[in-house]
Amino acid sequence: MKLRTILAAFSAASIAAASQAQEQGDFSAGIGFSTFGPSLAVEFDAAPNFGVRGILMGGFSVSDEFQEEGYSIDASIDLGGLALLADYYPFAGTWRVSGGVFFSNTNVAADFVADSVADPDFSGELALKNETAPMITTGFSRPITDSWSISSDLGVIISPIEASSTDADPDVQDEVGILNDAFDDVPVYPYASTAIIFRF
Repeated sequence: MKLRTILAAFSAASIAAASQAQEQGDFSAGIGFSTFGPSLAVEFDAAPNFGVRGILMGGFSVSDEFQEEGYSIDASIDLGGLALLADYYPFAGTWRVSGGVFFSNTNVAADFVADSVADPDFSGELALKNETAPMITTGFSRPITDSWSISSDLGVIISPIEASSTDADPDVQDEVGILNDAFDDVPVYPYASTAIIFRF
């Protein structure tokens, strides 16, 4: 009888300790990094088992100019997006599963300017096929102190990559089509993030 009482007390204490990380009505905000660049996250704990998050990512851009096969190429990589997620904590603890939607502002683009007037100018781009796409993640929000925690997620955005080109050459368009067929074989894009969160 005494052992049962001790075990029950221990279980209750463990659940209470885990629940401290997710108290109803808590707001939190934090900064971190993701596969789409630096991130700013805002969270609201609607209940011990449920929460909602908004994660704004971006601010990472790289551009370069170079010469290749008779063309002056101006290329750029821009990372960014907005994730809106609903979080479910199955055990009212630190582990969560999440689902929501991702609005992409990520692309790899290049402008090709011909050195000869006999050749056409054109552009090309790589981006998520669906700029608005579902996403699924799993992760945790682990307390460090009463106010600070570490938040991490791994998951996928349900959209393949798509290539496009303004080059009207049929051979080029055929190559773009072949490339997109290969991209369609992998209909998801990986997502990862980590952040330091302050709870108000």
